Amino acid sequence: MRDQIRLLIALQKAESEMMRIDNRKKVLPGQLVKLDEEFQAVYASVEENRKKFEELNKNRKEHEDKFEKGSRESEESKRTTIGG
Repeated sequence: MRDQIRLLIALQKAESEMMRIDNRKKVLPGQLVKLDEEFQAVYASVEENRKKFEELNKNRKEHEDKFEKGSRESEESKRTTIGG
């Protein structure tokens, strides 16, 4: 009788574990879809920010080049005016 009770308890534990695993099998795909959607949104945001960053760097470089060109022309103009 005790052996049968032990087996019954073991069977109930196994069935409970199987039900838990079956439930996870049903829930996990939905969670995976949700996580993938969140990942795609974050990825798109990162890509958008990367493009903005590249554009800002390009604009900064253009402004630096203009500033340096203006500084050189100003120095050359001063030298020409002073020397001439």
